[in-house]
Formats: sequence, C-alpha cells, structure tokens
Amino acid sequence: MSVIGIIAEYNPFHNGHLYHLTESYRITGADSSLCIMGGDFLQRGLPACADKYTRAYTSCRMGVDIVIELPVLYAAGSASDFAMGAVSMLEAFHAVDYLCFGAETDDYAALDQISKILANEPENYWETLKDVLKEGLSYPAAREKALTECLGPSISSMICMPNTILALEYMTALKKLDSNIRPVLIPRKESMYHEHDLRETISSASAIREALSKNLDISKAVPAETYEKMEPFYKAPQLNGDDMSQLLAYLIMQKKEAAADSEPIPDMNEGMMNRLLKITLPASYSEIVSYMKTRNLTQTRIQRALLHFILGMKESERNIVVQSGYAHYGNLLAIREKTALTKILKENSVIPLISKKSNFIPDTRAAQILWSYDKKAVSLYNQMLFQKTGIRLPNELNSSVLSCPG
Repeated sequence: MSVIGIIAEYNPFHNGHLYHLTESYRITGADSSLCIMGGDFLQRGLPACADKYTRAYTSCRMGVDIVIELPVLYAAGSASDFAMGAVSMLEAFHAVDYLCFGAETDDYAALDQISKILANEPENYWETLKDVLKEGLSYPAAREKALTECLGPSISSMICMPNTILALEYMTALKKLDSNIRPVLIPRKESMYHEHDLRETISSASAIREALSKNLDISKAVPAETYEKMEPFYKAPQLNGDDMSQLLAYLIMQKKEAAADSEPIPDMNEGMMNRLLKITLPASYSEIVSYMKTRNLTQTRIQRALLHFILGMKESERNIVVQSGYAHYGNLLAIREKTALTKILKENSVIPLISKKSNFIPDTRAAQILWSYDKKAVSLYNQMLFQKTGIRLPNELNSSVLSCPG
C-alpha cells in the first residue's frame, strides 16, 4: 500500500486543493493519503476561517484518508519550523511514501539544486547570507539575494513565491532528515497565492477569505460536498487579528510592568519587544502590527511573534522541542471510515497517536510543551469564535476525532 503525504492549512479546503489532491493520486498512483494540517491558528499568525476539526472533516470528505494536526508551535512558526515540524512527523509515522506539494513553478531540477544549498549551507552561501543581512534586509529577502548571487539571477523570480518557498523548505527538510519519502511537485494551476479576486473555477485561499470577510458568495470556489459542513462558518462574521486586540493590550500592560523579567519569545527579537512595549495604548491589533513594521520585518513575522506572545511561548521551550527531534505526537483530527491507513499508522508510528484527547499524557518534556501550547490555542480560538459568532465549541480535551463517510 502506497501513501501520499500532504502538508496544508485548508483555510478553507477549495477547488485548488481538490485539484492538488486529485493530481497527487494520479501522478503517484498511491492508494491512500495523510495530511498534516495547521490547526486553529496558521502561519500568518492569524485565526483560521473555521476550527481545525471542521476543516479536517471537509478534507476527508474530499478524499484525504487521515488528517493529523501540525502543532501550533510549527503551524504558526517560520517557514523552516513549519516544514521541519510537518516533515518530521511524516517521517515518524513510517508509513508515507510521497510528499506531494504545490509550487508556482514546474522546474523541479532548480528546486532540487536550491534545496541542496539550503540543506548543506556551503561556505560561499553562508558568507554571502551574512553579508546581505548586514544590509538590513529581512531574513527572507536576504536569503533570496544570497541564493541569487550563488546560483544566478534566473532563480530570483522563482524563490520569492509563497508556495515555492514552502516547497523548498519541504525538500530541504527531507534532505536534512535523509528521508526516503519522495518529493512530488504539483505545479500550481490558475490562481496565484496572493490573488484577491474570485475566479470561475480555482480561486486562491486569500481571495476566498477576502470574499468571506465581505459576505460574498464563495460557493463556486469550494467543493459543493463540503459547503454544507462549512456553511455556519462561511456565513458568520470572520475572525481576524483585531479580535485579539483586548487580550494583546492587556498582555502588553502586564509585560511593561515585568519587563526586567523578560524571557525571549519565538520570532520576537529584543528590538521587536522594545518596540512593542513602546506602543501607546489603547490600540487595536492592526495598529500595533503597523507600529511594529520596519524595513527588515515582514508583517507575517510580526503577526507570528504577536501570537507567540499571546500564547505565552518561550524560545527556551521551543529549543527543547526542536532539539528533541520536532515530532513528538500526532493529534488525530479526522479519519475516513474503513481506511486501512489507520491500522498501518498504529503499527508503524514511532510517536504516539492521540485519539482520546482526555487520556493523553505526554511522556516527555518536549511533548508536554507542545501539548500545552496546542490546548491554549484551542481555548483562545474557541473564546474568540464564541464572542464574535456565538458558535460554541468544546475544548481540546473534550473534542473527538471526526469520522467521515468514504
């Protein structure tokens, strides 16, 4: 039995995701599929359009056999942590044959060449990167410039595209882990990642979320089979960063009083923290992000850092987790009925699979840290959702794996 691995956010699952899943099956000839999916908060540091269990169910409804959560430390982390966390989990299951991912290019050879440099960091690349960082560029921009100087200008347009950046991180992670999982490139079709207009067939997730925020009809952009399950979220007011304004302001006030007792936060350096503590309150989340924006900081980086701050993440704890190997458990979200993959995972996985949430007791410090963050993220998301929409969801310990017909 051959198995496809997919890493996604499905925020929401749309026609482009269905195309990607169908093509993955067609190209590989695989029998089954497993998705590592970001939970209630995603890589932009913002809340998802629906909770993780509902989104997982919709992907199973469309053909994914099992959906397992990517812990929030990685799901809302840097591209490198996002990829290493997810790929390490796929590797730990000892059941996945292919990692299928999208990109804005079909040049696999170029991606392979670039990922070799990122995995091995040869001296000429590392020295160039250090020099470029001194120019005050953000890390992503500096890395793009260093790679271009090492490999030539022909790659510059390729490596700045969002899906291609993640594709490179996946291929780099596979090389660092010396994995036998085979990478499979699925070129992106039609809509680009940041396009803001809905299309007739395949629209970007960004365009769909923007349409939802404007109460526009997105029924043609998502599979009809999933619309009913997602309809309460599609028709409800959409969560956004400003829904965290009150909590963020309160935590900033607390931090100002305890600034001397400062513990580094993932994605937030000292300069960012100093700037955060200089903000004049009252201020909205959007105003705080705008105030913190500088030439060498992307908005996404700031949003991630603020989420880490809100969830009480610590750099020292992140280091414990990643130095222990990234993969520490698999939190099951949704499973297609009668899939044979469940048995294979239970037999082969070297990390525990969580089905009965209330019974799970992490057996390592790293797992304790990850599980603590994941439970906090669910509680925060559920409270925000309830306050804005009236939708009431159970906490993580009272949640159940969703079973999907199929």
